[in-house]
Amino acid sequence: MIEIEDQWVRGWLVEVPTRRRRLFHWLQANRHKSRYKFGQTPLRAVALIYGSRLLLVVSAPMSSAFYGSATYTKAGIVAFIILVAYWAANFLGRFWTTSKSGEEDAMSLAIVRAGDLLSRIDGRSLPDDCKVRSIGSCLGLIEAFVRHLIEGGKGEVSVALAVYTAGSSSQLRIIARNPGNERAVNDKPFDGELVIGHYVAQACNDPRPVYDLKQFPKKFHHSPTRSKVTYRSFMIFPLAVKDGDIRKVVGFISIDSPRPYAFYGNRANRITVACEAVVDHVLHLL
Repeated sequence: MIEIEDQWVRGWLVEVPTRRRRLFHWLQANRHKSRYKFGQTPLRAVALIYGSRLLLVVSAPMSSAFYGSATYTKAGIVAFIILVAYWAANFLGRFWTTSKSGEEDAMSLAIVRAGDLLSRIDGRSLPDDCKVRSIGSCLGLIEAFVRHLIEGGKGEVSVALAVYTAGSSSQLRIIARNPGNERAVNDKPFDGELVIGHYVAQACNDPRPVYDLKQFPKKFHHSPTRSKVTYRSFMIFPLAVKDGDIRKVVGFISIDSPRPYAFYGNRANRITVACEAVVDHVLHLL
């Protein structure tokens, strides 16, 4: 592992999450997930939906109390028990919902097959301008899959390719983004010292998700293109080649979203597996 001056980043790279830390991430992920879902629904609609459910749950015991079949105290206790059982069943049901599993599997299979096809194409013989366009198309495949996986809207997911400049192991340049991305491309070289993707690429072989940028020190809240930072979570795919026993880092692919914890849990694993062949093809085009 490379020597990293910043103690915080070094600790994060080698961190083995404790049970307490895993519980913290789980609670944060579910909090942000709920906030996102509520944010997609008008407040009046949310109040109407949950208010009607509440009335339906308590209507039977309250009706019994109204007609004298039970006291209001007993009816209130029964209504509370029913309400707790209802919300518990609703909460647990979220973990066993399989209605979209077939659709997600089909999307995963599609990008895996696309990656298989790309792996059979020798991109090294392409002209440089064709390579850049091919890389952009590959980043577009990744963007489409990730957007589908996290149920994101158009423009919510951004995919970029950053490569090290010739002879440097710290100066980076963004050379491609997914089609339709309005952020800067082919910008001036920037220093990787304050870019988390640089540390991940140098230290890790496998992709690494960042759940929430706000959990990092403020000096890492830095955009390499000097534009406003609009993302909160991202995932880094290190790009490296081996020359014998020597590992040469070429750059990294960054996938980001303005939504915190967008790549939490099994999502990161699914992205890694599904996009592996596409990422390898990008590496071969460099």
